[in-house]
Order: sequence, then C-alpha cells, then structure tokens
Amino acid sequence: MVEERILICDEDQSYVEALTRYLIGCDPELKVHSYTDVQAFELDSEYGVGLLSKHFLEKYERMEDREKVHHVLYMTEGAGDAFGEYRTIYKFQAMDKFRKIFVQEQWQLKSEEKKDVPGGTRFIAIYSPMSHELLLPFTLLLAQQYAKDGRTLLVDMQENSMLMNLLQLKSKKTMIDYIYYLESEKQKRTQLGILPTEQVYPGELQKYIEMYEDIAILPPVRIPSEIAYVTADEWSELLTGLRGEGFRTVILLFDRIHCGFEQMLLECEQLILVGKQGGFYKSREEKLLTFLKVRGMDKITKQIYLPIAVDPIGEEYQMEGFVQGPLGNFIRSQSMRIVGGSG
Repeated sequence: MVEERILICDEDQSYVEALTRYLIGCDPELKVHSYTDVQAFELDSEYGVGLLSKHFLEKYERMEDREKVHHVLYMTEGAGDAFGEYRTIYKFQAMDKFRKIFVQEQWQLKSEEKKDVPGGTRFIAIYSPMSHELLLPFTLLLAQQYAKDGRTLLVDMQENSMLMNLLQLKSKKTMIDYIYYLESEKQKRTQLGILPTEQVYPGELQKYIEMYEDIAILPPVRIPSEIAYVTADEWSELLTGLRGEGFRTVILLFDRIHCGFEQMLLECEQLILVGKQGGFYKSREEKLLTFLKVRGMDKITKQIYLPIAVDPIGEEYQMEGFVQGPLGNFIRSQSMRIVGGSG
C-alpha cells in the first residue's frame, strides 16, 4: 500500500541508514527508500510520506511528478527553520518522534482513501460492572487485535481515565471538544435548512485524535463531571460522526451506565463485559445481565473473566508491562474467541 512506503532524503548517509534501521525495526512491513545524493534523486515510485532535507526539497519543487509523494515533510537542522508551506520536522530529535509522526501521516492517508469501509463500521462496547482494575489495558490490548482487521478508533468515555498517563500522551483536545464541534456543525446546517438525514460532517476528526501505535484514540475528558452534561442526543451525534470517518472498528469504553447508554448499545455489534470470578462480583454482573435481557441486548453480550489482577504494591501500572506480561498473553490466546466472534 502507498501509505506504507516512506521516502527519506538527506545528505548524511550515516543518519539516513540509522533512521531507516530504526523505522523498519519498529514496523517490518514499512518499505523505506532513501537518497543521500541530490543529483541521483528521482521519484521512481509512489510514496505515502516523504522526509526531505533542504537541497532535496529544492529539487523536488522543480519536479513535474511531485504528486507521487502524497505527504511531504521538511526535515530541518535548525529550530524555527521553514520551507514554504511544508510541515517541518526537526532532524536531531528522538527517533521515536519520527515513528509517531509517520504513523499519524499514514493514518491520515488511510482516512482520505477509505471513507467507505467494506462491511461498514462496527461499534464494540466494553464495560466492567465491577470496575475491573485491568479494564483499560485490556481494552488497549484488544484494540490492537481489532486493528489487524482495519483502522480502529478507541473512544474512552471513562469519567476519570488514566489512559493518557498510561500511554504517556498529551492532547490539547478531548472527546468533549469533538462532541461540541459536531453539535455546532449540526446547528449551522439546521439554520441553513439542511435536514438531519442529509447532514454530512467534514472529516475533522484528525484534529482531535492521538495515536498509540496503530490505534487512533479520542482522548477522554479532563474534568470527570463533563461526562454528566452530555445528552443522549449528543452521544447519538457522536456515533453518527464517527460512522463516516472510515473506521472498521470503533471501540466505546464505558465505566458507568450514563445518559444515552441504551441508545448507543443499539448501534453496537457487541458488548463485552469484563469481570472476575467470585460470588460478590457475580451478583453485580447478574443484575446488569437482567437489565440487558429485558431490553433484548443479551444477544450481543459476551462475558470475559480475566484470570489476572494487579498487585497494588509490587507491580507498576505501565503499558509495556501489560503487553509483555500475563494480560498480553491472555488477550493473544483469546483473540479469536473475542474478536473473531464480532464479524
């Protein structure tokens, strides 16, 4: 695929070789082509992302087949340096920053190319009636499994989420900002006389999301009470907006049954309940199962019991540990049973 082809052009051969090794080490499926000689530089293929230093970018500007590189980044050695309207990236920064930027650019390319998803967008709800301490890492690891089948978005609707801390991510915008954006777009279109069924929202989601590896994340609220002010209609508008963004899977992570919970479940292909074995936990789960059965939602419900717990004293709450530890092994061993059953 075009988005997996990377072009790196810089006259420092040792640097280009080191960056290439790093990127391929992170993702062996990447196809990286590089040039260190400006005179030899030519566009012999299509590339999703091009990383070009000044002299290469000057030559690129004179080429007639510039469209072969879908997204071009200007690699600069000096802070504050710029080249026209190109997005800049500082050469001498940690290489993991390059990986994150490439993932974001690849995601945007896929977003532009795949608005219509074969099979449509499926919504998966995840909830733990007994507030399992591993609910968040479980959801992230499961999202990685879904991502193997196509673009995946995680919407964290927890009131007091540790998601951004766990992944060491920072974001200026949150899920609430995106909901307000959708609501303002709805009001504008209504004022113009556009019927609700005709409303199509522009693909602005990329301004609100963060990336964790190959998972897009709509960041959770910063203030826990903000969730309480979202109406059922606004939750419905959120799902409508996300349905048009070209995702194969959208995961909705709940930590409580809030306003609009039932309406959102009606849009879901599956509800995954995360629990623990034991009489105390089972009684809380049975109460919820009765609630779901009365509403005919028991047919989409799948119960998962995690045979793992966090040691609150001896174990650090870090994602890398979960990926390599018992929880990661459990998810990988159960992925066909959990993910495979969702179509």
